[in-house]
Amino acid sequence: MENPENNIDDALLAKYLDGSTSSQENEHIELWLAKSLENKKLFDQFKEIWFQSEAAKYNTDLDFNEKAAFKSVLSLIEEKDSSAQESIAKSRSLLPSWFIRIAAILVIGIGIYFVYNNLQSSKSEVLVSAIKESTEITLPDSSVVNLNIQSKLVYNNDFKHNRNLSLSGEAFFEVEKKENLPFIIQAGKLEVKVVGTSFYIIARENDNFIEVGVKSGIVEVKEKASGELITLKKGESLTYNKNSQSFQQSESFSNNQLFWKTGVLEFDNQPLNQVFLALEKAYEKEIIYQETEVKNCIFTGRFKKATLKEIIDQLQISFNIEASMGEKVVIRGKGCEE
Repeated sequence: MENPENNIDDALLAKYLDGSTSSQENEHIELWLAKSLENKKLFDQFKEIWFQSEAAKYNTDLDFNEKAAFKSVLSLIEEKDSSAQESIAKSRSLLPSWFIRIAAILVIGIGIYFVYNNLQSSKSEVLVSAIKESTEITLPDSSVVNLNIQSKLVYNNDFKHNRNLSLSGEAFFEVEKKENLPFIIQAGKLEVKVVGTSFYIIARENDNFIEVGVKSGIVEVKEKASGELITLKKGESLTYNKNSQSFQQSESFSNNQLFWKTGVLEFDNQPLNQVFLALEKAYEKEIIYQETEVKNCIFTGRFKKATLKEIIDQLQISFNIEASMGEKVVIRGKGCEE
């Protein structure tokens, strides 16, 4: 008999993994996960199936007979001996009906994908997706990638010998140095090439800009269409405008772009309006203020794992401003008017 505590709307779980749930729905799922270790285990199993089915969708080089592949799946199933079937049946009986129903749908796609991998393994791909929280992964070449929320990374299964991957979203890379084997990232309209270094890339599909910043080493950034090449050294960064197809290079590197990874914000003699812009990006909350009231305010400070309220409180002490916090942060006061 199915445990009532295991019941949850399968469509809601799918939305959760897709990153499209509301805060109320997130709370409902988190409460369900907290009810039992069994729920957590079932969710982990389902999440693994989900990620692997997503990898199939991101394989843009699929070129095979789908019907033949599906027949191969059926043949593989038929070849299993009776003991294996008994084992599957036993495992299946432990799962709630909603999980079996969803898994059955996803496994069809996964099965075809795995068959395709077996037939043409050189083209198979691995998808890593950070949905609800940032994650750190170690690639097959020992390079380390920190992937921000709502970001995806795809690489080939022969990555040790072909260090080519694609990024959608935001990531910080610490690349293992291999002299004769460059590390190449496809990021929208740009290609980023390195040997051994640490750097960040922000390349979200819906943004008009792509950003690259180098913490150590040297990075080559190339526009795919024109072939224009920009070389960045330690402490340098650039912004690429997708609309104008132009680069803007800077001799500065902002650690604040890595707030999602480090929890640290640093400001060194920065105008207060730039501080507000950094806070908006870090905490995803709009800050409303009058430009004329803060344009002459300069701030220096460092915050580690501070809440937005704690930072705003500090700014109120430092400057002649008052803040009200709700869905938006509203700043009032004379600030640093001359």
